[in-house]
Amino acid sequence: MSGNKPPLVKPKTVPNINKNGGVNNNVPKIDNSILVKSMEVFKADPNPSTQNAFISQLFKARLFVPCTKVGQDDDKKQVKLQFMLLKNKNGESLFGAFTDWDQIRKQQNPPKEAAALPFTELIKAAAAQKGTIKGIIINPFEHGLLLDEKTIGQMNDNIQKAVEKIKAGQVASPEGASVPLSQPAASQTADDDPLGDVLYIGEPLEEPYDLLSEYSKYFKSVKGVQSAYYLLIYRSEKGEPTPLVVVDFKGDKETKDRLYKEIEDIYNENIYKENIENPLKLTIMSAGEKLAKDGIINKKPFYQRKVFGIF
Repeated sequence: MSGNKPPLVKPKTVPNINKNGGVNNNVPKIDNSILVKSMEVFKADPNPSTQNAFISQLFKARLFVPCTKVGQDDDKKQVKLQFMLLKNKNGESLFGAFTDWDQIRKQQNPPKEAAALPFTELIKAAAAQKGTIKGIIINPFEHGLLLDEKTIGQMNDNIQKAVEKIKAGQVASPEGASVPLSQPAASQTADDDPLGDVLYIGEPLEEPYDLLSEYSKYFKSVKGVQSAYYLLIYRSEKGEPTPLVVVDFKGDKETKDRLYKEIEDIYNENIYKENIENPLKLTIMSAGEKLAKDGIINKKPFYQRKVFGIF
């Protein structure tokens, strides 16, 4: 399969992140292990029961879709993404959707970035490309489960009907009701998605040089910091993208707490020096946390500890 680029698609919001860099307890991390298992069971024994279990998990899932960032809106409140398409052996275009980064890496020359979309948003994006793409293929280099144009259209129609029912105060069909693959349970709607809308963590178009210089000076004094990244978290309906500092850190909790406080203090001092009004909230995360781990893939750190003072 080869890559191609459809029209721009914009992400919307990201999970709520607390100031200590962790995901709030009511917002699950991106973990599609149950979805993968249900997909494997369905493929091995396709029947109404295994199909319904798979669809139920699918409509709760957030899938990775390779993309490239091509800029921002004028008000800098939305990042512009261009999703990459795959081509099958017949030259037909498909949306490639992946359950995790390990699946993305199975591709020859894997892409460097991907947006994590709720499945309902992916269906809407695919439906908007009617006539351009032939379907959505999930984990194309291992499981290869294809949702064709007809299935996508029916899923999208059901999502819209379910949303209209919710807005009208009507009760959607009960979760777990048996439905064909092309007709997902109406209760599994975009409004029900536990992770919210699209997540995108990317590099800034312009780096804050003074701030990063101050951080680099400080990190040199903290032996546990191996590298650090400065990124942006895009929340399309919640104002401008907010800053994210990711640190690759080895040390105890007391040192980590002190490190995080100093990172925040340096940020606040920079805001004061620059006379910035209505400053954006800073998020701090360690490189081992799930969101940060995915966010720094193929990104270049602004700080890298030198080895023996040579490199």
